[in-house]
Amino acid sequence: MPVIEYAHANGACDVQGGYVYRGSVVTQLTGRYLYADYCAGFVRSFTFSGGAATSSRDWPQLALAAAVASSHSAKTRAASCTS
Repeated sequence: MPVIEYAHANGACDVQGGYVYRGSVVTQLTGRYLYADYCAGFVRSFTFSGGAATSSRDWPQLALAAAVASSHSAKTRAASCTS
């Protein structure tokens, strides 16, 4: 069961599961699950708390990296696209 969903709007068609950032270089990303949509080219993130996705955020400055990140998608999807 997905913890977050988004519609097939504005060209969205292919969610790419990502990773929880645990680094220290980009502190704004620490502890956030990052995911991208290959077709729409966006990168978004959320935190997971109390069994639910919270603090959703768009990262337009990372959109260019969405295509690269898609080649490293996680096997388990935490997000899904809905029509």
